[in-house]
Amino acid sequence: MNYIEKLFKQYPFLYCINNQYYIFGTGICKKVEDKDYFDSKKIYEYFKENLNEDLDQREAFLIFRKVVYFAEKRRLEDDYKGLDIKFEKLNFNDEEIKVLENQCKQYVDFFRKYNLNDYDY
Repeated sequence: MNYIEKLFKQYPFLYCINNQYYIFGTGICKKVEDKDYFDSKKIYEYFKENLNEDLDQREAFLIFRKVVYFAEKRRLEDDYKGLDIKFEKLNFNDEEIKVLENQCKQYVDFFRKYNLNDYDY
């Protein structure tokens, strides 16, 4: 399964491509609105800063949950239908898709590293 297919089978999560933030995941494919730009940037950077830190499971869960919570709140504002069409309309080029795939891998690696599937949400 490629990373793009995997995107829409995971928790909603923030991604950054060319300094623009997007939310992809189960039930959402959305560019972050201007009103949420600074919050999304702050939350995303906090996640990125902690990717290589040695965290305990609780700390990792809190970071992960913060990003997912932000994304899930925006999912409630969005129409969850036609995600593949919405994604195509974003017109990402090959380089941008690679950036997205790399971020998706980081997200999955973080999730697995801290066994977050075993953590009570």
